[in-house]
Amino acid sequence: MTMRFHALALLLVPVVLIAAGCSSDAQTTKPAAPTLSGVTYAATSITGATQVPGSTIELAFGTDSTLSVNAGCNVMNAPYTLAADVLKVTALASTKKACDPALETQDAWVAGLLTSSPTVAASGTNGIIITGKSGSMTLQDSQTTSTNTATS
Repeated sequence: MTMRFHALALLLVPVVLIAAGCSSDAQTTKPAAPTLSGVTYAATSITGATQVPGSTIELAFGTDSTLSVNAGCNVMNAPYTLAADVLKVTALASTKKACDPALETQDAWVAGLLTSSPTVAASGTNGIIITGKSGSMTLQDSQTTSTNTATS
């Protein structure tokens, strides 16, 4: 009986060790959301709308948790938070300049995207992608890319 027990134990030990090695208590982690504070990004592409030719969409994330947005017409400002990968922008205030209707539409689309609790993910070396209900924007750190000048 002891010989059988030892033989059985010797057979089970590798099975138990293999099974233990295959299971993992570590959870799959998402890549960390990019740091936004102190960076100004310019849109390089958008989906869900058409960017007005010759315009620039620029988002400046302040070190004081404020966001300043220029989508070609009015300047918009709001406090922001980034929790995990969700961007929260509330109380978006805007100047009220009279602009070309296409730029006003672009302003409204950008404001809608930013206030829809979009996700933010890193894109390439110095970029981000903001994805919300109405589409997405791919943006690049404005210090690493040349962009068109804003149309006012």
